[in-house]
Amino acid sequence: MSIQDESGTTLAYKKKTTGAYGALPGATGAKYLRKIDSTFALKKSAIESKEKRSDGQRTKPRHGMRMSSGNVTGHLSTGTYADFIASCLRRDFAEVADLAALTNVTASATAPHFVRAAGSWLDTPLRVGMVIHQAGWTTTGVANNAKNFTIVEMTATGITVAEPVAAKASGDSVVISVPGKVTYVPATGRTKDEYVFEGDNPDAGLSLLHLGQRVSSVELELMPDDNIGITITFFGQDSAKDVTTYFTSVAQESITKILTGLSGGVYLDGIEQGVVTSFKLKIDNKLSTGKAVGSKVTPDVFYTDTQVNGSMTVYLDSDDIYDKFDQESAINFVVRLDETDAINCPFVAIAIPDSTIVDGSLSKDNNARTISFNFEAGRGQGTNGWQDTTIQIQDSGA
Repeated sequence: MSIQDESGTTLAYKKKTTGAYGALPGATGAKYLRKIDSTFALKKSAIESKEKRSDGQRTKPRHGMRMSSGNVTGHLSTGTYADFIASCLRRDFAEVADLAALTNVTASATAPHFVRAAGSWLDTPLRVGMVIHQAGWTTTGVANNAKNFTIVEMTATGITVAEPVAAKASGDSVVISVPGKVTYVPATGRTKDEYVFEGDNPDAGLSLLHLGQRVSSVELELMPDDNIGITITFFGQDSAKDVTTYFTSVAQESITKILTGLSGGVYLDGIEQGVVTSFKLKIDNKLSTGKAVGSKVTPDVFYTDTQVNGSMTVYLDSDDIYDKFDQESAINFVVRLDETDAINCPFVAIAIPDSTIVDGSLSKDNNARTISFNFEAGRGQGTNGWQDTTIQIQDSGA
């Protein structure tokens, strides 16, 4: 054997669908994961003696409970981390059905941009924060076809979007679709997904399987001139080792482009924030393990309520955000993360219906002044076109 190079290591994973908690799944169907780093490791508690000995020395400790946990850091790209985002929100990504063709919709260059003469947008599967595509516009409205439109406000008759709209009178047969798939924190029917990871060190002849892994948290960090970072934290039951890999015929990593802070937008209460210098978001289930007599491993990993919080820093150009903090005003967010500047590029879109600024502070250096604030989200009530949830995420590559 030889000393293992970092460049020669791999990390593969498989989502389990059957079998007892902590058991190995079948050896096929795993996939390599794109990553910057991973920290999966076997951990054990130490059981120490409290004896008082005549020789004034200590009895050596024993190994206690076993646990395997760690995190994966990477750069966000469409589809790559969709499994884990869905597991953290505890609802699988799902397609949203296309709307039946409508002939009574008018496109307007000013808000609300898409107005229907009859029926209600609120009775459709569309929700604020979703990115939609349209087809069927003719003549002056052709530019609206196959273009990403981000819904930032919705009423029964009107949809307001973030992007420019080409005006067109009603009469065209327009079909609206939602690209990719959507998930959110559900009120009922929450999933409890389990993964197995395998970290292989082929030069050293050491393959480590990390069993019973559940997603504890997902964190995103958006900076204006950098890749968008993602950190996923896992809690699991145990680890096992071998000299060869367990998974066979492992699928290759995704090759989608890394998302950066240079394309997309952040919308606060429906208004684009062109002065954002950083945006951080954390979705956290605060997982924990248990103990049982006669066992060295936890019988399962246990959930709390899903919590969503984050922080944001913006250049100080008005008193609006300070007033929202001072008056404890409810705020909502829509964040769209684009792969490129193309009108129909791949994307990830995030919607937070109801949150509160919990603290804020002004910068004190000699550069342009900024205000930084932390926010915490609660469950929205599903009014004004928002999903009744704490957070909704759409991934065009899911």
